[in-house]
Amino acid sequence: MAQSPNYTMEFKKYAAFGKLKIARELLEEPGRRVHLTGRITVLEEAKAVGAQAFDTPANAEGTNSLSSALLSTTELVSLAGGLPTLPWPNPIPGHGMFTVWLSIDRSGRVREAHSLNSDESGIAADMSAQLVGRQWKPYVKDGLPVQSEGALVFAYPPEQH
Repeated sequence: MAQSPNYTMEFKKYAAFGKLKIARELLEEPGRRVHLTGRITVLEEAKAVGAQAFDTPANAEGTNSLSSALLSTTELVSLAGGLPTLPWPNPIPGHGMFTVWLSIDRSGRVREAHSLNSDESGIAADMSAQLVGRQWKPYVKDGLPVQSEGALVFAYPPEQH
């Protein structure tokens, strides 16, 4: 298993490949009630692959389009224009806090939101799902918008203003 704040991957059904054992099934749950399974059905030795197959093409951009900037909670709140307001259940189950790990694309759209920890796990999962799809300001680094990720912390019940 490989685990980080923004994903967990399980490796199963190992089989021999030369001197190695290779996982033939990869499992990930990117969101609530979403289960992804990857299966390796054919694994062959690459016999006629030269070093040029791994060269970066001459027309490739100078930046890594898959990179993601790790942002502080303060930076995330700034991109959102303040701590996001969420429709809370009624009644709110007690008092506590929960943390949400967010992934935001280059256009500023929240693509993923996973609850990390909570005083009440049910509320954390339900509230986290409400953040997906929201539009924020994109994070800009060196003059270019980049993907970003980080943690937001919500206290409940929310303060009344």
